[in-house]
Amino acid sequence: ISNVNYVSTENILQDFGGVAVANKLPTVNSVSSFQAGDVLLANIRPYLKKVWAANFSGGASNDVLVFRPRNSQGGQYVAHILKNNRFINYVMAGAKGVKMPRGDINSIKEYPVPIPPETTEQQKIAHCLSSLDEVIGLESDKLDALKNLKKGLMQQLFPQEVA
Repeated sequence: ISNVNYVSTENILQDFGGVAVANKLPTVNSVSSFQAGDVLLANIRPYLKKVWAANFSGGASNDVLVFRPRNSQGGQYVAHILKNNRFINYVMAGAKGVKMPRGDINSIKEYPVPIPPETTEQQKIAHCLSSLDEVIGLESDKLDALKNLKKGLMQQLFPQEVA
């Protein structure tokens, strides 16, 4: 593994934001392997919503849970199920620890996942939700730009006086 294909709780981004290049490699001798299409969940402080649908293969920290869909087309569907506040709240309800809560693996394994019988239906659902995520992302970018515009206008309207 290298910094490019190693995933730990440190480089999975919050709020379902993806993954960044790792700053450091593990000091332990073993990691969990993952494949493109798997879904990874940082199991420490689940409330940070660190869930990522892998688009490459590599190695993951032991504090990262790897979910492998039964069929090769199911990764995006499973990712949308896990990138959901209902799932995060479920994990937090069974989490152990106060300062650094950790999800209970046995409880997580029991999470009910509705799976349509046809993979084409899973793909349609995943595609629809991915499209909505894309629209939400674009609208969030627009909102950020408008906030920056407002901030700039406010600074021009009410400049601070130099003493």
